[in-house]
Amino acid sequence: MANLTDDMLADGEYTFTVRALSGDFTKFGNSDESSFSTPHASTNQKGQFKSDLSAAVSEMKAAGDAQTACTVLEEFTQKYSCSDIDGYLSVDNDLWNDVAALETSYCEKAGISIVKTVDSELKDLWPDAADRIIATGACLNVTAPQQTAQLTVGKPTMTQNMSSIYKNCVQCHISCGGDSYTDRFPIQLTIPVPKGVATDDIHVLYDISSDSNANIDAKYNENGTTTFVLPLKKYVSYYYGDYVFANEDKTQMLPFLDLFNTKYWVWEAVRYVYHNGLMSGTTATTFKPNDPLTRGMFAAILYRVAGKPAVTYTSKFSDVPAGKYYSLPITWASNTGLISGYGDTGRFGPANNITRGQIAKILYLYAKSKGYDLTATADLSGFADKDLLKGNFVTYMQWAVTKGLISGTTSGSVKYLKPGDRATRAQCAKMIKQFCENCAK
Repeated sequence: MANLTDDMLADGEYTFTVRALSGDFTKFGNSDESSFSTPHASTNQKGQFKSDLSAAVSEMKAAGDAQTACTVLEEFTQKYSCSDIDGYLSVDNDLWNDVAALETSYCEKAGISIVKTVDSELKDLWPDAADRIIATGACLNVTAPQQTAQLTVGKPTMTQNMSSIYKNCVQCHISCGGDSYTDRFPIQLTIPVPKGVATDDIHVLYDISSDSNANIDAKYNENGTTTFVLPLKKYVSYYYGDYVFANEDKTQMLPFLDLFNTKYWVWEAVRYVYHNGLMSGTTATTFKPNDPLTRGMFAAILYRVAGKPAVTYTSKFSDVPAGKYYSLPITWASNTGLISGYGDTGRFGPANNITRGQIAKILYLYAKSKGYDLTATADLSGFADKDLLKGNFVTYMQWAVTKGLISGTTSGSVKYLKPGDRATRAQCAKMIKQFCENCAK
């Protein structure tokens, strides 16, 4: 995470992209932003909403007591769901002027207030941020008189450090809630942007987990702040999420469109094997992370890990003809004793799926041939299927767990090694990444 100077803000005009972390955030610079654009209501619907909003402002100003103010707001918000309002309000929309006026009157009449705090560990990154944050609409979610809305900028909760992906990166967690709080009205947030993030290529990202269709609209302001509408976290009664202010590293971009909703470890593993020339896609724009990996594919991957040593093709297996992408890799793997064929059948089975346990065994044998550390100290007692391991596979899997090649799968609270399950392309990418980083030293 970036360490910023006291002079954190810069004036000027800037442009940036807003995308979702659970979406295809690997493809910044792509012109196709349609799946993340804010939906806009028809002109007639907008006109009715604007009229109703203006009327609510007038009624709020005329309200004589706190309860009347709450009733006015309740009647207005019952007519428009939060998702509807999101469709009408985009950044810089003139409707926000009425929203601000409605909120000001509501706070005055109902005695509503907002407390804005910045975590002590982030104050060096955002000095005076609490004073400069504007959360338009936040108080409109408070449903009872004399209550308080709370907006907090805290440490990120996401486990991945995005600075491993972006050249400049500042992460934080923004939440808005409080007593008697609902999600009935959108919130437009204006917050300072750190100078440590280059302003000519700035991206604001939001960790929306499975809510990949949340609406995000944003702009950069000349006073060194950025304004965007907080995406609503579904199924909860307040807004929250991890935000990333960053600059992309174009050398780490991926062309694969099917990584849209994959988990972070998948993207990280694919990024490693792709940029190191160890795995390619199934097409120019697809990786097929959940497809099974074949024996031929893995032989080719391991051959690349080994640096493509010189080898002469021999017709050793009836189902491995010359000229295939796996022909030389299989010849090499067979000659070195890393991968064998099917007994005396004369077949290798290049199109057959390979299992997690088989990959662990082959990588163990390769590590042994290279003189790498074979220490296997992992305790397998936490895996429910450990007793299914027989003979040397106990050592293979123990070593794989020790080196982080395999972490197991879970079903509820129960963990499994699943050595007999077919390995997916994503799982192989992770095992290869872990092997290269933790073993090949």
